[in-house]
Amino acid sequence: MVQALVSAKTQTVKEIKKKSSIKRRNKLIVKLILITIVAILIALILSKIVVETRTSFTNNDIDFKSVNFHIHEGFEIFGTDKNYLLVFNYYYQDTNYLSSVIDGLVFSQSMLSAKNKNTILLISVIDNENNLLYCQSNNGNVLENIELTSEECLSLLDTNHSVIMVNYPFGDVEKSEVVLNLNEKLLLINPKSKEFVYDSLYVSFNQMYKDAKMIEDSLTDIQNKLSTSKEKSLVDKNIIDENIVDENFYDQNILIDENFSDDNSLNDDNFSQDINN
Repeated sequence: MVQALVSAKTQTVKEIKKKSSIKRRNKLIVKLILITIVAILIALILSKIVVETRTSFTNNDIDFKSVNFHIHEGFEIFGTDKNYLLVFNYYYQDTNYLSSVIDGLVFSQSMLSAKNKNTILLISVIDNENNLLYCQSNNGNVLENIELTSEECLSLLDTNHSVIMVNYPFGDVEKSEVVLNLNEKLLLINPKSKEFVYDSLYVSFNQMYKDAKMIEDSLTDIQNKLSTSKEKSLVDKNIIDENIVDENFYDQNILIDENFSDDNSLNDDNFSQDINN
């Protein structure tokens, strides 16, 4: 009887230990599964972050994206072309649009010129449905400005030039976006408003050319010198004009003095005659 109880007790202890061991093993398996799941989730998150970093970034509240290519390398490759078509689309009823984006236009042309690129400027006039009406172009010569038909405009777009196109901001996008498509040799700028045009171009050119900031500083320096020279010329002209006024005043005094002298002589003669009489 006692032996049976001891045997039963021993068996119970073994079963308890066995069950405890199974529970510990099950807990370990659950932990391993949880760790694996967490690791997979982290890997997926990191993978997503890496992809976004490779193909996009945001600057000055503008989204920059690249189609199927590393965005920073893509901009550098896009900047190596020799021939560019710089296109500004504007709504035909917004006659003040070009004057409001002239800084971006001049900056782009100056930057491409400084990099010795062949650049054709194309101003495309569109209606409210984005249909091309006609365009104006310099045909690569800054001294020219000719009007082209829509067919002639499209033929220019079909050339082998790399295209930098600034769309007109109709206000139909929530955020400004710049999309680089190397396969199509196209840098497309969709500004939320005209205020974003310059920043979009500025950041793009700084991505294309590592020395863009140095070029910009040089251009600014030249512009300041020209402005100073122009102001000096105006000052010199004003001084000359003032001298002319002084000279006229001097001439008038001479005339007045001469008349005064003649009058005195006349009076003296009359006075002498009176005395003689």
